[in-house]
Amino acid sequence: MLRTWILAGYFMMMSYLQTSGKINQYINPKYQYLTKMTMCFAMFLAIIQLIKWVKEGQKDTESHSHEGCDEHHHGAESKISRIGMYFLVSLPVLVVFLLPTVNLDASIVEAKGFNFPISKDSTSFGDIEQQYLKPNTHIFFNDEDYDKLMQHDLKEYINQDTIEVTDNNYLKVMELIYNYPQKFVGKKIEFKGFVYNDPTKETFFLFRFGILHCVADSGVYGLMIDRNGLDKEYKANTWLTIRGTIDTKYYEPFSQVIPMVKADKVTVTSNPSNEYVYRIF
Repeated sequence: MLRTWILAGYFMMMSYLQTSGKINQYINPKYQYLTKMTMCFAMFLAIIQLIKWVKEGQKDTESHSHEGCDEHHHGAESKISRIGMYFLVSLPVLVVFLLPTVNLDASIVEAKGFNFPISKDSTSFGDIEQQYLKPNTHIFFNDEDYDKLMQHDLKEYINQDTIEVTDNNYLKVMELIYNYPQKFVGKKIEFKGFVYNDPTKETFFLFRFGILHCVADSGVYGLMIDRNGLDKEYKANTWLTIRGTIDTKYYEPFSQVIPMVKADKVTVTSNPSNEYVYRIF
């Protein structure tokens, strides 16, 4: 019967995440069909387990193949193993229902810091590291396929004088700007994000938390904003819409040149209903 409750718990967990919209904090919405399939499969298995439990009724299913002290020892060991197994299987359900889900913000960046380059250049999921600034989808492709993808995406923006960044293209545009900064220098850009104040106080960054496939490859992505010409400072986590010109600048903490934006217009705005952005392939 315990197995039935665990499987039913998985079904309720998936249903809760789907109906509340919190599933978007764990995976790219493009792959939500997988969670729906898992939800249905969990309910199917729960029904199977329930039927099996009813058929067994009050039968004593324990088999005694050993006697004496040795039998007691193995029985206790088996019971502890089962308890441990059930606890581990139930853990995701307990975490979802007992621990609150919160949107990540600048405090996470402040606590963990960030660096550049962003991630290991690898196609192995085992080598994925926390990503910062630039979305790195190279980890999911070989060199040839990745280059084809970038060239295909670049054609969409290379002739545009003004790049309008939306929730749908945010990660794609950021990856292109970091891969081909010189092709975007001089272009206008408008995008939204939350403020992360750089410890050097000379610049600040405008970020969005993004998910490439799932929360395991999530990161914080955005551009450095030049303070020159700005007459005020903004508190961390303030949501802004910035319009400016793309340029590059040597950033001493990274010891390299990175893309940045010379802001022409800054507008304080409300945070979006879904603060996360996703990579649409």
